[in-house]
Amino acid sequence: MNNLAEGVPKPEWYGEHYEGDIQPIELMQAQFDTEEFTGGLLFNIIKYASRFGKKDEPIKDAKKILRYAEWLVDHCEGKKVDPRKD
Repeated sequence: MNNLAEGVPKPEWYGEHYEGDIQPIELMQAQFDTEEFTGGLLFNIIKYASRFGKKDEPIKDAKKILRYAEWLVDHCEGKKVDPRKD
């Protein structure tokens, strides 16, 4: 894994195009209501599950599914989603 900022590891599938002050998931969380944000997380889980192994290696898609599922759990528990947390 490479470092995103000050020792915070990022997943190997994490692209350079996501580096910046605010990430799309953070913007969604700030702008969407609870139902919309939940839908966005579920959409991405379904997206990666439905294309599993067709675009990327299966392990890469599995890690993306897991990441969005972990964010969904955090969101359902009332926690703020932190994409910089490993």
